[in-house]
Amino acid sequence: MAEGLGIRATARVLEVDAHTVLHWLVEAAEPLRALGASFFCDLHSQPLQLDELYAVLRARKAGEISDDEAIERLERSPYGV
Repeated sequence: MAEGLGIRATARVLEVDAHTVLHWLVEAAEPLRALGASFFCDLHSQPLQLDELYAVLRARKAGEISDDEAIERLERSPYGV
């Protein structure tokens, strides 16, 4: 995904189900947020718009949306997200 592939394309490349890739994203979201908060605390950079990605992953983790809906919403997101 870091190379600009969407969830389904990443799943095809890794030969796993798209739901598996979504699960990895959901599981990685909190540790990465914590790492970013501690590691990049003194880094001066331009702000990034990650609110849509965060909102989808938070909703999926809370069970508010299904895997299929999360994948669909993230596939429509700009690749900058």
